[in-house]
Amino acid sequence: MTHILEAAQDVLGTILSDGERFVALSFLKPHHFTEPVHRRIFETAAAKLKRGEPVSLGTMRAALMGDAGLAKFDRACGGDFLRNLWDAWRTPEYVHEMALLLAEDWVRRETVGLAREAVAMAGGVTPGSALDLLTFLRDGVETLSQQAAVSDANARPAPEVVASVVADLAERMRTGEAPGRRCGLRCIDRRMSGFLPGDVVVLAGRPSMGKTGLARAIAHGF
Repeated sequence: MTHILEAAQDVLGTILSDGERFVALSFLKPHHFTEPVHRRIFETAAAKLKRGEPVSLGTMRAALMGDAGLAKFDRACGGDFLRNLWDAWRTPEYVHEMALLLAEDWVRRETVGLAREAVAMAGGVTPGSALDLLTFLRDGVETLSQQAAVSDANARPAPEVVASVVADLAERMRTGEAPGRRCGLRCIDRRMSGFLPGDVVVLAGRPSMGKTGLARAIAHGF
């Protein structure tokens, strides 16, 4: 569990010191944190950021004043636990991986718990019907899938995606480089930006308009 606790602290430190990163980590939920005090720190910071309020050491200390769990962590680290979280620097890529680790660890733990309950139901003194067992498992897996949100972790903010695409297109216009494979016919290559793997290209027209000849020219260019 040590690596999970360390991952949680890395994620919390980033959210506290750089609130803008919270948007990229918004797939995380309080239940993904195993340590109660980590959960409370996350809930407090997330609530402030969602309301547009500043997150600072002062506001966090005020919101968590008297928290016994935080006081215990202060004693364990021999100082100010929130300050330690705040001061540690992490790269965005690393923190994203740690957030994924937290979400996936929660799914594994919940899946084990669900499986144990199913085994107890199936092997009890008065086991329920097979249909009840299957319904329990189906509902449990569906609930886990909804709460996990691990698949959302790979999503990128729309402005970031748009900026990336525009920059890529601008670079291609500057260099004249086509993303796909060229056939050698400049009018085709320019309009289609080359042929990409998996493309389905339909060459249509009335009879005797040169479809076959054009197809042969394109194939010859490859």
